[in-house]
Amino acid sequence: MADGGLGWILGNIALPLAAPLVLVSLVHGLADARHKRDLSPMRLIKDGQLSWAALLFAAAALYERDEALQRFNHESSGFATSLAALMLVLNAIVPLCGLIFPTDMLSVRLKTRAVLTHYKLLLCSSAFAAMSAFCYSGVHFGWLY
Repeated sequence: MADGGLGWILGNIALPLAAPLVLVSLVHGLADARHKRDLSPMRLIKDGQLSWAALLFAAAALYERDEALQRFNHESSGFATSLAALMLVLNAIVPLCGLIFPTDMLSVRLKTRAVLTHYKLLLCSSAFAAMSAFCYSGVHFGWLY
């Protein structure tokens, strides 16, 4: 990952995932008491909204893979293309499920397992975002093709 690899990951993976959360957290901290509930960072991601950013990672991976195949004229195993296409479909389905089946905000403290069970779509969108970021990074740096 030499030659700006960390900068690429920060700019293309971490920033699209973290920037909305950081900005909402800042606004949440500055808001008055009656608006704090509506500006919760958890409210922003609880129904699978991380998958919207991950959807872009999968699309970018497909585009970069196609560009690399055209530029270097070599055969692909199809694994990266299949993985990116699968991530594209799954990341499109998760936020739609969140729209159809929204999750209520928890008003009581629960154990970690109960919280993860309650926020299933958040867990799925986080996992799919990680897999899409892995796929995009792998295609970009050339170790997944």
